[in-house]
Amino acid sequence: MNDFDLEQMLQDLRKELPALLSRREASRIAKLSCGTLANLDSKKEGPPRAMLETKVVYPREGFILWLGQRLRPIV
Repeated sequence: MNDFDLEQMLQDLRKELPALLSRREASRIAKLSCGTLANLDSKKEGPPRAMLETKVVYPREGFILWLGQRLRPIV
């Protein structure tokens, strides 16, 4: 029996996360370093991103969809 409920986890994130996440916030949630996220961004493999003045930010819904595509239960 597996207690991992991906859809519930993603719904919870939709309720809890701000509209825009900093790279630091996104890295903490995704359990990746900021450098890893930056590298994924440079290869166009990271979550959708935007610039807010001089900072990279990730819109909540794009980040959640990206994260959901990469998470899978261990069976």
